[in-house]
Amino acid sequence: MEPPKFGDCYTAGEIAQKIYKVSTETLMAHSIRAVEGYLRQHYDFDTAIVLQPSKEVLSDMGRMSWCSVASNTGDPSYIFYQDDHPNWEKSHKRFCIAHELYHVIWAVGSSIKTPRRDRTAESVCDIFANELCRCHDTFYAEQATKQNADLRFQGLPFKSVT
Repeated sequence: MEPPKFGDCYTAGEIAQKIYKVSTETLMAHSIRAVEGYLRQHYDFDTAIVLQPSKEVLSDMGRMSWCSVASNTGDPSYIFYQDDHPNWEKSHKRFCIAHELYHVIWAVGSSIKTPRRDRTAESVCDIFANELCRCHDTFYAEQATKQNADLRFQGLPFKSVT
C-alpha cells in the first residue's frame, strides 16, 4: 500500500473526514483529556488515559467497567468497558467511563494505585459519573437553545498563514 500524499489537498480533506468519523464514535473524549490535565495540574501526574473496549470485562472482572492506573512514568492508564453488551446504549457506556475516571482520580490523588472497590467507593464513583454526565447533558441542552452556536466554527474557512 502506497503511503498517503500528505501534501495533497484532497488527501488532507479525506483524512479530516476519517478523523471526524472516529471522533464522533469516541466516548467521553473531552472529559478524558480534561482528567489527564487535572492530574498533571493538581498532582504532577503524567499519564494518558486510554479506553479499551472489551468483550470480556464483565465475565473476567464481574463488572461492567474496570480501570488500571499506571505509575507516574508517562505510561498509559486504561479504562476497560463492556463494548458489546446487547442492552447497553451509548449513554450507559459513557456513564461507565465517567465512573472509572473517578477511580483514576481517586487512585492518583490518594497515592493508592489500585482503586478501591467496595460499596462506598462504587457509590461515590457513581455520584461523580452521574454529575459529570448531567453536566454534559446540561451543556448540550443549553447549546440547543442557542442553535449550537458555541459548538460551530464561525467564519470558516480560516487561514493559518496570511
